[in-house]
Amino acid sequence: MGEEERVFNLVDIDSITYTEFEINLSVEPDEIDFGEIRIGHVQNALLTINNIGNGELIISSIDLEEGIFSIFFEDSIFIAPNQSFEFTVNFTPDDV
Repeated sequence: MGEEERVFNLVDIDSITYTEFEINLSVEPDEIDFGEIRIGHVQNALLTINNIGNGELIISSIDLEEGIFSIFFEDSIFIAPNQSFEFTVNFTPDDV
């Protein structure tokens, strides 16, 4: 009781097409020069991530090696193919 039989009949199907997604991105600029900044002050710069693949690019986090750089966003970012998204990178030097 409560069971259903599910049948998928391939007799009437001429072809099946699928797309293989390629995840590929580029980041601009290659390097950011924040210039001279006083210790404890914050300098911002824009970082653009371009989706150059053919599938949707999902960014759920960005990990930076040093604590003096940060990028803040709350929710995952969805970037369609051939689209881009700009992030603000914060630089807060804590030493000379």
